[in-house]
Amino acid sequence: MLSDRPSTAPALLLALCVACDEGARSASALDRPAATRATEAAPRPIPADLLERGERWHREVPGCGVSSPRLLDADGDGVLDVVLGIGQEKAWGAVVAVSGADGELLWKHDVADEVYATACLVEVDDDAVPDVVVGRRVGGLAALVALSGRTGDKLWGLQEANPDGAIGPFHFNTAIPCPDVDGDGRRDVLALQGGGDDGDRRPARAHLVKSDTGRILRTLPMPDGRESFFVPSLERRPDGDRRLVLATGGETLGGAVHSLTFPGLATEWTFDPALKKGFVAGGLLHDFEGDGRRDVVLPSFNGVLFRLDGDSGRVVWRQRFRQCETYVTPGVGRFDDRDDVLDVVAVFSEGRWPNYRTRNVIAWVDGATGDLLETKDRGKQASSSPLVLDVDGDGLDEVLLVDNLSFDFDKTAVECQLDLYSGRRGKPLLATRGFRGYSAATPWVGHMDDDGVLDLVFVHLDNVYRIDLLPVPRERVHWSEYRGRDQDGVVPRRDDLAGAIASR
Repeated sequence: MLSDRPSTAPALLLALCVACDEGARSASALDRPAATRATEAAPRPIPADLLERGERWHREVPGCGVSSPRLLDADGDGVLDVVLGIGQEKAWGAVVAVSGADGELLWKHDVADEVYATACLVEVDDDAVPDVVVGRRVGGLAALVALSGRTGDKLWGLQEANPDGAIGPFHFNTAIPCPDVDGDGRRDVLALQGGGDDGDRRPARAHLVKSDTGRILRTLPMPDGRESFFVPSLERRPDGDRRLVLATGGETLGGAVHSLTFPGLATEWTFDPALKKGFVAGGLLHDFEGDGRRDVVLPSFNGVLFRLDGDSGRVVWRQRFRQCETYVTPGVGRFDDRDDVLDVVAVFSEGRWPNYRTRNVIAWVDGATGDLLETKDRGKQASSSPLVLDVDGDGLDEVLLVDNLSFDFDKTAVECQLDLYSGRRGKPLLATRGFRGYSAATPWVGHMDDDGVLDLVFVHLDNVYRIDLLPVPRERVHWSEYRGRDQDGVVPRRDDLAGAIASR
């Protein structure tokens, strides 16, 4: 199924400063048989002011705008509440919960530095409310804590739980839940630590942490000895074995992708593209072909989008976005009605950090071949990940994403916009709303209560919003939050997703 011929339509790609590498799958989507799935039904009209008229509440939360929202019912009122990291680098930090019903502050837990990571939700204290494991900048082991989801009280700190541990002042990135490692019947936590200061780029480490006590069960240095800002993906294979995918490198240093057994953490394969820059945005795992095997989709920081064979790390296809960089985890959805393979949406900022002043390229890419389906130029820079859902019920997925109209170290001087794109050909903009202040947080979309109306939680600098959208069934919300419903970066097949929703 792989071809050595270059992709068709080179003139279009050149005009967009985007080129598809040789060695990609090059069979055009136009040459494939049409899917039997019907999309002829007229889509539900989407009001152009959808993102404005449905505002339920708005709350000022100083220091928010980078950490993405996680939702849990902290106060037991039946409405999901919003948990966020906040702060200012080298000054202060905190984790807060605000009421999903009215936006009022429920609790706040102060820490020593900015919490830019997104919370990991996992049971720690067995009170039926998910708890919060989250890290902050610098501080070594002291930077990772577990907090009660109900009260915000500290349940454990990694430093106190491991008094003999001594490591450098690394940042903690977003942690993820993982299956029970020590046999106590509860899920544990995988926390990746890496980064350091600009002059001290140390090898990153992945810690397996016992969720109820914070004791480190095992620590794995990165297999290639490089730094990492990556949020891992963790899957269960059809045979029951588990696999962890993580990657290394950064904005200025190259990196590689590693597939490891779990919890053994033995290397299965490594993909090193020999690029000058590494992998910063997280990747996703998805079974594109329906054969039970999930491939890896991820972008390098310097603008190459890869689909890798999950069993071997071999390149299935790659799409290069020249003179671009990205912090954005891609999305997977049905963006083309000519086959039954899901497609990919990715976002790249033209320029070189920290100078992003020309354009954002939003690209819809054929999941089978890597060919471009559509592109849009919108804004100047983005860090938020796209959400994927079928709002209008036509069988094709809309994309909800955030982009910034400029990029500046003074985040108050930046304007951002929240956009909803149609899944139909041409990807027209269905609704948009602008805000004052930078945003790097991925929104959350889903049902916060039982009123049947789809809710949106949007975060930008110093502000949080709850916006009611339209009545949309849960099964049409395909990618609802940063790293997905299960926080593991695994995009389920549509029949698997429907079954999981029905079982809840």
